[in-house]
Amino acid sequence: RAGKPLAIRIAVRPPTTRSAGIDPDDIFQYRDLPAHVKVSAGAKPVALVTEEMGPLRAGDLITAVDGKQVDRKLLTDGLMPKKARTTVLTLVRGDTTIAMTLAVAPAGVLATLIATGIQKIDDTHYTIEKTAVDALLVSPITVAHGARFVPSMKDGKIDGLRLYAIRPQSVFASLGLMNGDTLNAINGLDLTSPDKALEAYSKIGSAKQLVIAITRRGKPLTLLYTIK
Repeated sequence: RAGKPLAIRIAVRPPTTRSAGIDPDDIFQYRDLPAHVKVSAGAKPVALVTEEMGPLRAGDLITAVDGKQVDRKLLTDGLMPKKARTTVLTLVRGDTTIAMTLAVAPAGVLATLIATGIQKIDDTHYTIEKTAVDALLVSPITVAHGARFVPSMKDGKIDGLRLYAIRPQSVFASLGLMNGDTLNAINGLDLTSPDKALEAYSKIGSAKQLVIAITRRGKPLTLLYTIK
């Protein structure tokens, strides 16, 4: 310009999520919340669910907790309470706004109740008290806090959910699951999509036994849980 060289720097930013006004540069992860929940730091914070966790689906945008605009404390108390309670989440799923009521409880309380109701017979056979199953179902959010789930890919397709970061006192540890295990199916229902995973989860309460097909270290394995 005007006979002199000029360097122009152009910064390209990814598009924002219009439905919630989230700027990707403003999204950060709370250290005191499950790894699958992220929250924007803008003036109008919105929790972005990045992985499946119980009835919440990846891509859900949580806008309010118990009728109040979501923030760090509300989300922490709502999903990880100090005592058992009911939490109402307002969320946007696609173009639909949903009010979802969840029963939540401290992870330690549920983990202890579930662990005491599970008896190991051998490496692939367990018995589970019905009270432990009921405890597992009452608070899917709290249960999900015990591990991380990521889709497992095989031949370019999702073949299940892989488990990572399993906490020693979690439900998953009590059930004999290990880091790196891929959950492929529960009672014959494959876990290749969020809808199918939710269908399998919803039928646990009425089941007499659970047959969980997994892949461990590259080899198929079946875990049998008899409910009594």
